[in-house]
Amino acid sequence: MTVPMKIPPMRKDPFAFLLGMVAPYVFIMMYIPMIYRTTYRMVQEKEHRLRETMRIMGMSDMPYWGSWLAYHGIISMAVSVEVMWVAGFYVFSLSSVTVVWLMFFLYGLAIFGLILTLQSMFS
Repeated sequence: MTVPMKIPPMRKDPFAFLLGMVAPYVFIMMYIPMIYRTTYRMVQEKEHRLRETMRIMGMSDMPYWGSWLAYHGIISMAVSVEVMWVAGFYVFSLSSVTVVWLMFFLYGLAIFGLILTLQSMFS
């Protein structure tokens, strides 16, 4: 004979539903100014032929792209710290602050690939 186990009724959490719907757009929107600014500056360098001038002076590709990655990494770190300061302690209070910050920071660094793709489409 089988006895069914009593299960408490399911609770609906409207905040989790709203966060699941709105959060992806908010997270993308907070990185758009960084994407615009970095892409604009890379295209401006390409327009003024500064990279070719630096190559003529003897600069290789590694320090050039390393400087852009460092610039983008510093801005990404500032944005991720700001997001964790504002929303991390309240919205993600039950999660590990380090893991959520690392997620935002690595997402910001992953956007660097998108920026490289975008800047190659403009002349």
